[in-house]
Amino acid sequence: MTQQLKLIRFTSGEQIIAEIDPNTLTDDSQQLKLGHTYRVLQERNNYGVQTSLVNWMPMREMTSIWVATKDISTIVDINEDTKKLIAQFQADEKEYEQANEIIKEALRGREMDNEELEELYDYVMTANTERQVH
Repeated sequence: MTQQLKLIRFTSGEQIIAEIDPNTLTDDSQQLKLGHTYRVLQERNNYGVQTSLVNWMPMREMTSIWVATKDISTIVDINEDTKKLIAQFQADEKEYEQANEIIKEALRGREMDNEELEELYDYVMTANTERQVH
């Protein structure tokens, strides 16, 4: 069976969108198995509420994780707009990865002083983080 995308709100108030293994999504389940996970960030501004996504637990090594159902307050389906937002986020992540590989290849074997390295690092980090908001 394929993974189902759901919005999960934890008892802490944190919200994520996650691929849930449907075999673990039962009434008597003590834990849920999650695949790709995205943290939902919402911010009120002059134009209303802006929603963005970031990877949730981006440094984890496993392709899936288990969370205790006692820590979850709500699980709901997501709409088509949210699915499009996730698809765009994933496409952007691939683009960042490709751009970073191009930069690494271009700089391979080139010696740079600390100031040049810091400037390049700042540029790359700014470029990557500015585009996180969708």
